[in-house]
Amino acid sequence: MPILEGEQVTKYFGGLAAVSRVDFHVDQGEIFGLIGPNGAGKTTLFNLVSAALVLKSGIIKFKGEKISGLKPYQICRRGIARTFQSVKIFPNMLVRQNVKLGALFGAPKPMASTVDKDAEELLDFVGLSAMSMIPARDLTLVNQKRLEVAAALATKPELLMLDELMAGLTPTETAESMELVTRIRDKGITIFMIEHVMKAIMGVCDRIMVLHHGEKIAEGTPKEIATSKKVIEVYLGE
Repeated sequence: MPILEGEQVTKYFGGLAAVSRVDFHVDQGEIFGLIGPNGAGKTTLFNLVSAALVLKSGIIKFKGEKISGLKPYQICRRGIARTFQSVKIFPNMLVRQNVKLGALFGAPKPMASTVDKDAEELLDFVGLSAMSMIPARDLTLVNQKRLEVAAALATKPELLMLDELMAGLTPTETAESMELVTRIRDKGITIFMIEHVMKAIMGVCDRIMVLHHGEKIAEGTPKEIATSKKVIEVYLGE
């Protein structure tokens, strides 16, 4: 059953169609991957779902209800959270405070005791408990990415969108991040992820969609995508 659906989703920048008439759906409980060359429209599609950008045409639905046209905070409080291609944290705030801010943003009137408890549990979940009282700017890249995930999870999403979580990580860090994505899904949270690390996207996703020049050119299982002549030609290579 789809938790997120897009119908004829389109966005222009000037005369350029960054996303052009894209139909897609993300099923509840799955890990759905989004791949394609640089400039394919992947992050633009994320921005349209999260309301960072406004649709030119088309419609986006979450749990069967139209969400295109809502504000970003309204999207978040409906149950959609995201991370960013370039990590967005509050560098001068403590690690723990970053996660607490996520909880405050995700709920209109959260209880202080609940926020503190949730922050502790999420920092433990992503492996940052020992670093909770240091400034976020002092974290390594992989730990800043994990902090951003924890802050997103603090909003209590049903759908988590991850924009290149594995970018810039070592092979060991990538493997650990793949395991984290799987554990998030095991908590009952649906995952919609953009990734260029093929080992990661092929290793954790149930289905994958491929964009090229703003258009959907393929969709299927990792095996189907890996053997698609069109996808190999425009993106994967031999």
